[in-house]
Amino acid sequence: MDSFLNQAVLDIASISSILGLVVTLFILTEARKIRKSFLRRARIPEITKELNVKSKNISKGLKSWDTEKNTVNEQYSVVRGLLENISKKLPEDEKLQVEIYINSLKTRKYLFLMENLVIEDEDQAWKLYAELSRIITRLEQLQKDSKWD
Repeated sequence: MDSFLNQAVLDIASISSILGLVVTLFILTEARKIRKSFLRRARIPEITKELNVKSKNISKGLKSWDTEKNTVNEQYSVVRGLLENISKKLPEDEKLQVEIYINSLKTRKYLFLMENLVIEDEDQAWKLYAELSRIITRLEQLQKDSKWD
């Protein structure tokens, strides 16, 4: 069957379609990066502020550990929730650090179930507090860096 179009025109159309697909995929990935960047700019300051408040509450509770143990455990649970929320919005390096910290706030129950860690040891609570301070500092620095994006 004879075609109305020359073979060269058909080849050019095929190549153009493939190039269009490549450009579309590139634009899609760039749009996702831009979306994540805007989410970071909007949410990191809010969550960092909340984490600072929770961190101060933990610090106060650690100073009177014997009477405030339950309050400290509750604050760590809230911190875990905040970090789980923000971890999806972070770049890979910070996301990895946050996920490691989140895992340190969990304990394994049975084979695959995870539940909140109940902190009974004051030294462990202070170590978790120090690590939380490091995470908050990283988030604050990421927030400052995002102003330059």
